[in-house]
Amino acid sequence: MTDIEMAVVCFINEFHRTNSYRYEDYQMLHGVRYEKEMPRENLEMIRSNYKGSCLQAAYELKTCCIENNLLSNTIVLKMRPERPEIQEMQFIKIHSETDGRDYEYTHHAIEIFKEHGKYKVLDILHRDRAVWLESYLDEVCRTNNCPREQLRYDMGYLAPCHAFAENMQDLSDLMRYLDKVYKVGKPRLSLLNTAETGGKSYMISDDVIMNFDEFGREFGVSRETVIMAFKRVFDRLMGLRFNILHMLCLGHILRDPIMSFVMTEGLFDDEKICEVLDEML
Repeated sequence: MTDIEMAVVCFINEFHRTNSYRYEDYQMLHGVRYEKEMPRENLEMIRSNYKGSCLQAAYELKTCCIENNLLSNTIVLKMRPERPEIQEMQFIKIHSETDGRDYEYTHHAIEIFKEHGKYKVLDILHRDRAVWLESYLDEVCRTNNCPREQLRYDMGYLAPCHAFAENMQDLSDLMRYLDKVYKVGKPRLSLLNTAETGGKSYMISDDVIMNFDEFGREFGVSRETVIMAFKRVFDRLMGLRFNILHMLCLGHILRDPIMSFVMTEGLFDDEKICEVLDEML
């Protein structure tokens, strides 16, 4: 691998490590018993602390699911541009039952769990009760006036959302449902350069908005070289991580702590990932 490709791996890994779920960091619903309808004081507590912060709100629900022995997975929803060549941030609208308004997000995280063998969602920022996953996704499509194929999930967030979660073993089945049954649009990488506009640089996993010229200057390469490195690395990195996540699911199903530990450690290990990607590239 080139220096710039290794730098891209480290950049992506650091973002995802920083945004990973950790049980000890999300304890607001610690000890709360799962009920069909969450007590009002708990709903308001999460909403007041995480207004607009959907990922952290979903992580709080994950802790509640873990403690109540419910399998759950965090999925980050986004919108796909109407045409593949469009490289710009697409906002996703989420309808809130709490006040009847539509809210716009760059991305929206939801915690999906199983009840009676079917997937349900409690979008705690916007709903008081859980609903069936298919009904929820259908409403998101209606709110955004789009077909299912234009709705997508963020591929990069799958690893940080599940690497350290003890109840993630249903992820493989859920992804199969989203891909094969509900047929949500496939993920995509968007790279938006802010060199000319001087805009803020930030990353929303599959969507990278930054000054690629400045990133490249540290290595003496052009923006085109940086962008090509992102494209080459990201696709293979996501494929590698997805395969590791499948193995992690198996480790949890088999209750094999050694296998689970090894898989988790490998998800964000810069050196090991670069070694594997070097063979792939």
